[in-house]
Amino acid sequence: MDFIVNQAIGFAVGLISSWAFLYILILAKPRIEISKKLVFNEKKGSLLVKILNRGRRQATDIQANLALVEQDAKGRFFTLHSAQLRKDSLMALAPIKESKKTWGIRTAYVFATDEGAEILEKFSVPGNNAKRIVFTLSVTDGLSNTKVVQQVDYRLEDVRRGRFGVWLDIEETAQSSSKISEPDDEGDFTA
Repeated sequence: MDFIVNQAIGFAVGLISSWAFLYILILAKPRIEISKKLVFNEKKGSLLVKILNRGRRQATDIQANLALVEQDAKGRFFTLHSAQLRKDSLMALAPIKESKKTWGIRTAYVFATDEGAEILEKFSVPGNNAKRIVFTLSVTDGLSNTKVVQQVDYRLEDVRRGRFGVWLDIEETAQSSSKISEPDDEGDFTA
C-alpha cells in the first residue's frame, strides 16, 4: 500500500513541478514594444520603426521585416513591396533597467529602409483594396530561449514626418506636425 501512495505522491509532485516550469517559461518571454507610428525622414527618404526592450532580461536573435501588403476583395494577401532594411537583424537588446550604462548594450533600436518614398507612393495609390505597411519582428529571450514573433500593421495615417526621440517618442518636423496624406499634383506627399 505504501508503494502505491509513494508512486501517487511522486506523480503529483512531478506534475506540479512540470506545470511550474512551464509557467515560468511562459512568463520568461521577451517584452519588446514596437512604435505605434512610423516615421518618414524626408531628407533621406527613409521610413523608420523603433523597438524597445521593456523586459527584465536581454532579448537576443532579433530579426525584422517590413513590407507593404494588400488585401483583395476575396481576403487574400499580396506583398506589393518587401523593403530592404539597412540592417534586418541584431544580436541583442539590453533590458530597459540597463539603459543608463554608458558603454552597455543598447535598449532600443531603429530599423530603417531607404525605400520610404517608394513605399509611401505605392501605399497612397487609390484603389478598392486595403493596404497596410506590415512590420514583423522575431525575438528570443536571453534566459529561457523562448521565441516570440510580433506583427504590427500601419495605415497611411500612422506615418509621421520627423524622427524618433527618447524611447518611442516622435519629434515631428516643424513644417508638418500632422500625418502624411495623399500626394499632391507633383507626387510629393502633403501634410
